Amino acid sequence: MVYTPYETDSHQPIAPTKAFLRRFRWLWAIASSAAALLVVLWLLLVFTPLGGWLGGFLVHVDPLEEADFIVVLGGDPERDVEAANLYRRGYAPKVIITSFDGGADADFDVAARYGLPAGAVLLDRLATHTVDHPRTIMRLGVDPRVSRVLVVTSLCHTGRARACFLRAGYRQVRMAAPSWQGFVPQGKYIDRARDLPVVTYELLARIYYRIRGWA
Repeated sequence: MVYTPYETDSHQPIAPTKAFLRRFRWLWAIASSAAALLVVLWLLLVFTPLGGWLGGFLVHVDPLEEADFIVVLGGDPERDVEAANLYRRGYAPKVIITSFDGGADADFDVAARYGLPAGAVLLDRLATHTVDHPRTIMRLGVDPRVSRVLVVTSLCHTGRARACFLRAGYRQVRMAAPSWQGFVPQGKYIDRARDLPVVTYELLARIYYRIRGWA
């Protein structure tokens, strides 16, 4: 007769071994500690100035100046709207929409509805991550040494994107975000709670990019 690990020939369950119980308690302690740490971190970020400070660390927006290219990083339709607005206000004669494959075309469709003409647009369909954009737009005539580049992205993404462009050797890069996107470091706790997911994501991404040497 073949016994399973949990049966005797009388079909009575075998009590968990001491080794199993020790392993279970060890895993439970780790999981509980991690959950408690996350809760404490969440409370600190929401109810203390730490969350605002971290959010401010992630944001870098420059005063607007004329450029040779407006470069809009794909991934958020609000960026496309802002790029169209900046073009119509005369900040650059060309707009580069950089995303992956069909994403660039979809972004252009959004921008076109807000007055961006096709003749002013260059599409870069090769960038899949933030670190890719500074490199892939070079093939469209952007010279990191001399080209004045106005990069449009989401507010909390501006710091990481700027670091990537500087790392790639860009000497004249300025950052812009949709003017209606708001992040108030000293805002009420409910505002901090709202922004916490994107702030946490960007903070982890910034650390990862720094480790990889991308930013």
